[in-house]
Amino acid sequence: MKISFWKNKAKTEYPEEILNYFNLNKLDDSHEPGYVIFDTESSSLSVSSAQLLSIGAVKMKNNRISVNETFNCFIETGKSGVKGNVHIHEIMTSGKENRVEIKAALLSFLKFIGNSILVAHHAKHDISLINRYLSERFPGVRLVNKVIDTAELAIEKDQNNDPPIQFKAENYSLDALLKRYNIDPLDRHTALGDAYSTALLFQKLI
Repeated sequence: MKISFWKNKAKTEYPEEILNYFNLNKLDDSHEPGYVIFDTESSSLSVSSAQLLSIGAVKMKNNRISVNETFNCFIETGKSGVKGNVHIHEIMTSGKENRVEIKAALLSFLKFIGNSILVAHHAKHDISLINRYLSERFPGVRLVNKVIDTAELAIEKDQNNDPPIQFKAENYSLDALLKRYNIDPLDRHTALGDAYSTALLFQKLI
């Protein structure tokens, strides 16, 4: 079923999942909506040209990570291989991954996150990349969830506590913060692994 989404002036028809997503985010819910900690892997750091390779996410509520509620999706790029970070991340090079067409992946992600507060490390990149793909496939559609950046949260925590550390970017990378907070990373440089590691960091920061 497809529905015309009211926000789009051209009255473009949207899948029902998109209307459900926006309706859910319009609800005046007095209860804590919970968090979705997520990460993306892409072929480069350039939002305008990078290929989205995978999305990983895990839910958290009442400061507890729900390991049974995860999202792990590899994106069908239409190519046998892609250049750039894929060689570092070692994903999508074997051809054995279950890849999903981008529109289906985006709709599944919207369904998974609902009206949750999104949490990511250096969230601007991940949000901007997903928004680029959303707007290309579904004109006028963007993420509307509240967003928390764990890098910014760590800086704010340090500013309040005045720690003996310099406020330099390298001190607030995910690796640096995981080391500082004695967190063992899980499957580093995979979307789901980094999402879970970020969730563990988020627990330490809130």
